[in-house]
Amino acid sequence: MTTQEVRMLLAITGVYFPNYKPPNHDLAVNAWHEILRDYSFQQVTMGLKIYATTNTSGFAPTPAQLIDCMNFGKEEKSPEEAWDLVSKALTNGIYGFREEYAKLPEDVRKAVGSAENLREWAKLEKSTVQSVIHSNFLRAYKKHAEREATMQKLPQDVRSLIEGTAKQLTDNI
Repeated sequence: MTTQEVRMLLAITGVYFPNYKPPNHDLAVNAWHEILRDYSFQQVTMGLKIYATTNTSGFAPTPAQLIDCMNFGKEEKSPEEAWDLVSKALTNGIYGFREEYAKLPEDVRKAVGSAENLREWAKLEKSTVQSVIHSNFLRAYKKHAEREATMQKLPQDVRSLIEGTAKQLTDNI
């Protein structure tokens, strides 16, 4: 998104929300551009339309609220759907644990942790798996999904910095 498009976006925002009057228009344009530059004008205006039609507060959105609206309707696996995939993998988890782990989607693999975890879970009693392991997996999956959703909202340069720092930390271990 260009600064000219941000100017147009802020003008449209002012039409939708007449009380929206930033104290310094140039500063607002620069600040919004810093946050929204990785998105297209079409994506952001769609987010603004969704916000304007669903939010009844009467207040103009923040860039973060627009980003949330741009993600409106994106399909994600529920934690229970993810657990169903793990449960199916556990049926062949003692001898075929590596293959079963490899078949899982990346987000589910991250919540499982490792192929060896899958094998260990497959060795446990079914009641333990369906209670303790199930609840621990759901908690891990939700935490991972929240972290990923937050990362996807960040500007690309910030994400790259975080990923680079994380890589340095793991390389030093």
